[in-house]
Amino acid sequence: MTKLRSLLALAALAAPGLLQAQAPPPPRVIGFTFAANLMAQDPFTCAIRVCPAIPMGPPVAPLAGGTAHDAQDGATWITNGILLAKVDFRQCVVRCAPQPIPLIAGANYATGLAYDEQTRTLYIAYDNNVIGWLGAPAAAVCQLQPLGFCQAPVAAGHMLSGLATDDLGGFIFYASSPVGIAALPFGVVYQAPLAAPCAPFCRWSIPGCAGALLLQITGLGWEPCRRILYATDGPSVVGVTLQPNCQVTQVTCCPTPVAAPYAGLCVLPSDGVAMGPNCTQGACPVCPTMVHGTFGDPVVGNPTFALTLQNAPNNSVAILVLSFGAHCAGPGLPLFFCSPLLTPLPVSTFGGFPTGPGIGCTGGVRFPIPIPANLGLCGIPMSSQWVGICPGAPLVDNFTSNCLSWTIGGS
Repeated sequence: MTKLRSLLALAALAAPGLLQAQAPPPPRVIGFTFAANLMAQDPFTCAIRVCPAIPMGPPVAPLAGGTAHDAQDGATWITNGILLAKVDFRQCVVRCAPQPIPLIAGANYATGLAYDEQTRTLYIAYDNNVIGWLGAPAAAVCQLQPLGFCQAPVAAGHMLSGLATDDLGGFIFYASSPVGIAALPFGVVYQAPLAAPCAPFCRWSIPGCAGALLLQITGLGWEPCRRILYATDGPSVVGVTLQPNCQVTQVTCCPTPVAAPYAGLCVLPSDGVAMGPNCTQGACPVCPTMVHGTFGDPVVGNPTFALTLQNAPNNSVAILVLSFGAHCAGPGLPLFFCSPLLTPLPVSTFGGFPTGPGIGCTGGVRFPIPIPANLGLCGIPMSSQWVGICPGAPLVDNFTSNCLSWTIGGS
């Protein structure tokens, strides 16, 4: 692990050059919608993808609902205001079944969510303009423990309507929107220290796609690598960068109305991309579903990120091949394994790791790669692949996984 930390440190020093050669793929914004589904959207091309299998009704009020992504397990918290669930958007499966959302005294429903991976804290905004925060213990990821709350000083006639956290910077953003007659007839965003969420030191409005200010803001998301704050009024998504003196500059906007308006928003890190087949040969069992993937998202500050091998031959030894600074590429390096290595040279190897006892194809490995909270790592391309040896003759009885391209990003 010391070797791996040293390589990551060197990668951080080389990051500016790498970014010139290959920019990271843009992450998507993701949000629970008024159609009771989970929708992801590229904020630059405006393309969308929908996960419809959400066992929860639509938001219970115009400003109810929220979305918060947890990069540590790659799943997303969602609420319709009165229920809270966790969904793996990429697989479109429920990780935590809907449960009643913890309500602060005097609150009727939740209006926003945000998640801090550094402290495993879920922040919740309520309709009575209170911000609460709850702990998510690693041993019971679906259970939350109340930790504290405060009364947010929003504009008169406004209701809290969105949340986002800058985990690495130590800030929280929250939005308020007018309900009825208000002195400020448009949405407002506030920035405060995470250590004092209800003591904002900045506030601003968000320009919409056509230039007019967003009248309501139903969700916020922070992307730390590009330092973009995303906001939605439901149909549209706007990205702004923060300027001195509490000013913002619009950098992207998706004006096309989506299938259903967003009721919350957050940032979904970019996906890994698999390349090449898996294979086994010799005395190794045939394992057609063997796959190399990840546990969690490769984002800066994620201490639990890991590279995984699943459905591999049991009773074998696996070796991880890792390339820093390049994605998978063919035609590959032909060795004695059953398929070429697609990780570009130079590579580092880690292992061997036992895949577990037994026979058949239920073996696996999880190799932890804690990613430091260092923004210099943003945008670094990586590739990884597993090779392994089954009992018998190493030159004959072996296996190879797919190669996986991934990029260190932010969430």
